[in-house]
Parts: sequence; structure tokens; C-alpha cells
Amino acid sequence: MGTSVRKILKKEENRKAGKSENRIWAKPYAFLILYISLFLVLCWYFLYVKNADLMYFMQDRGWWNSTSLYFKDCISVPGGLLAWTGSYLTQYFYYPALGSVLLIGLWLLTFFLAKWSFKVPSCWSFLLFIPMVALLVSDIQLGYWVYILKDIDYVFYHPLGLFSALFLSSPFWRYLPVKKESKQYVSLLWIPLVAVLFYYPLGIYALLAAVLSFLNFFIDENKETSGLKLCLMGTALLFLSIWLVPLLETSGTTLMRPDQPWTYGFHRFELDSLRDYSLEIPFYLVLIVPLFFPFIKLLGTKRLLLSQSIMMLVALAALYSLSERLYGLQLPCRASYATRGRGVPVERRLERGSKSEGPGHEGNGDVQRHRTHEQGRTLFQTLHI
Repeated sequence: MGTSVRKILKKEENRKAGKSENRIWAKPYAFLILYISLFLVLCWYFLYVKNADLMYFMQDRGWWNSTSLYFKDCISVPGGLLAWTGSYLTQYFYYPALGSVLLIGLWLLTFFLAKWSFKVPSCWSFLLFIPMVALLVSDIQLGYWVYILKDIDYVFYHPLGLFSALFLSSPFWRYLPVKKESKQYVSLLWIPLVAVLFYYPLGIYALLAAVLSFLNFFIDENKETSGLKLCLMGTALLFLSIWLVPLLETSGTTLMRPDQPWTYGFHRFELDSLRDYSLEIPFYLVLIVPLFFPFIKLLGTKRLLLSQSIMMLVALAALYSLSERLYGLQLPCRASYATRGRGVPVERRLERGSKSEGPGHEGNGDVQRHRTHEQGRTLFQTLHI
């Protein structure tokens, strides 16, 4: 009798604990609203409030026009449609507030598309913002490269490419009014088809769409014991598509480096012998992080402490990357860029830093920053800009 009572009491305890736990997760949209609000504040502050002049300058160097000659010139290379559309949208930074709203809106649309496509739980949805924050960092950390960039579509090219890749890899076959076997073969054939049809309009982002389509297909078929054969077929089709499609579609082009057919659209910061690898890090994140999106739903929805701890780490890393000048060639030491951080001119801080460090020190702080400014100024004058 006592054992039965204890069992009943234990069940009642578990039921109450479950209810209290469910209260936390009963409103998953609270997490969604929190993450979106933080992202909006971050983007608006660093795009418009702090860097409106930089955004205006980038559109001022543009030369988009509506002629068919310009359109044909753009689409003659892989990723050409992204270049044409990106250069058109960059014009809206003539009004930095309007351009910022368009760019942030595109990022939000990409976020919701990824959340729906990969069925990401709201508590883990902040991970979907990582590529967008990386693109934001790439926009505002250009330094002297803003004078060297020849890509007038720089700001919108990669957001449009990421959105297109996620859109094309959406598992539309799940909603087709056909039998399950037909859905399997449609999803299988879509892997090479998306690479073939969209390589020239999207460049490397068409290959990303093919990989994401395969991952969606793999997760669907991996649940079935009879899906091993189809998964092997999908893997073979993926490797053939990634290898052959860029090679065949650019076979008549002689102006590309040997590796360029597979990386066309990935931005390289290079000028003659000068190359800034650190500025390429955000674009690696844009291409690699989405490959983990299909697996986020496997993390579960009841790991509140873990998800929020990771969210805080991601937020701090994003804030640090956006706030600090991390790269070598910085903006000129004149006009509004002559001061940095506390508003003290570089030259004055140079003297103060060298005195405080004493003899025997070359200066790891302001002296080094001054050297990078001098290097950038020399490059700037060499280019006669």
C-alpha cells in the first residue's frame, strides 16, 4: 500500500515538474523576439549610426546602369546575376538609412527562410544569424580596402547569394502531391540540377545550394532503413556536380586561375603581391556555417542553459568583431578618421605610448597602429586615389 502511494506521489511530482518546465518553453517566440531584436539593434547601430558615411561612399563609387550592355557584361561570368542585382541595390545607400533597411530586411528574410527550411527550434535560432553577422563585419571592417575595391556590388552580393542558396535548397519536394518514391527521386535529381542551372547566375552559391540540398535529402533518407542506397547515389551525384559543373561551364574561359571555377564569387582581398587573409574569414563563415543548419534541430529544445550560454558567447564574439579594428590596412589618419577610440589623435598617442613604454620597447600598441596607418597611407598615395 505504501509503495503504491509513493508511486502516485512520484508521478504527481513529475507531472508538476513537467508543467513548470513546459512553462519555460510554452512561448518559444519569446526567444525569437529576443534574438531578432538584438540583431536589429546591432545592425542598425553599426550600419547606419556608426558607418553611414562609409555606406554612402561605397555607393558613390558605383556605376550601375540599365543598359543591356552592362547586363550582358555582368552575366558573362559566374555569379553575374548577383553582381548585377547587388550593384543595383547598392545605389540605395545614397540614403544610408534606406540602404540599411533594405540590407537588414534581406538578412531577416534569409533568417526566416533558414528557420522554416531546416525546422530550427526557436531557442537555437540565434545560430542562423552567424553568417549575417559575419557579412556585417565584412562591410564595416574594410579599412583602406574601401578605396581599392572594384566590386561595386560588394555589400549586397553575398547576402543575395546566401539567400539564393537557402531558397534553392529548400525541401520543396516534401510538399509535392506525389508518392513517397517520386519525392525521393525528385530530391535526388535536384542536387545536380540546381548546380547546372544556377552556376552561372550564382557562382559558388549554386554549389552551396547543391550541398545543402544533399544534406536535406540525406537527413530525410537517413531516417529510413531502405535509404542507404539512395544516400550513396546522392553522394556520388553531389561530388560529380561539384567537380564537373564548374569545370565544364567555364571550359571556354581562359581568363581564370585553375582554382577559380570552384571559387568564383568568393571574395579575395588581393592587390598584386598584397593579400589580406583576415578579411576573408567572414566569407569562410558564410559558406561553412550554413552546412550545419540542417543538423541544428537534432540538438533538442530543452537545453536552455546550454543554448543561452552559447548565445552569449556568439553575441560577445560578434560585438568584439564589430567594435574593434582587427585588420591591417585601416582608414586614413585624417578628417573623421584621424582619431580612434577615445578621440586622441594617433600621433599624440604615439608619443604618449612611446614614453610610457620606456626604452627597449618598440611599442606593441599605438606605435604598431601608427605603422599600419603609415603603410595604408603609402598604399593610398601609390594608387593615386
